[in-house]
Amino acid sequence: PFLPAALHSDPETLINHTPTPFIIGLEKQTMPLLQPLAPHLLLFDVDRGELVGEEVSELKRLIERTPLLQRLVSEFQTQLQRGGEVEDR
Repeated sequence: PFLPAALHSDPETLINHTPTPFIIGLEKQTMPLLQPLAPHLLLFDVDRGELVGEEVSELKRLIERTPLLQRLVSEFQTQLQRGGEVEDR
């Protein structure tokens, strides 16, 4: 899902204090409202192709040991290089 900045009056609480894991899209201007980030959060900047967070190194180790995650990362990198255009399969 996508969370527009105007949809929630307190995105910092919503994102930093949720008890369940999820993936959510945010507008770039919402990011400063989330600071400081909770240590368990990982952020992926789609524009830069960059993963940020305290547990990034742990995630990278997990990816190295998990073939399915390796394929997912590879496919995502391919899509970023194509500009997000998805081909029919």
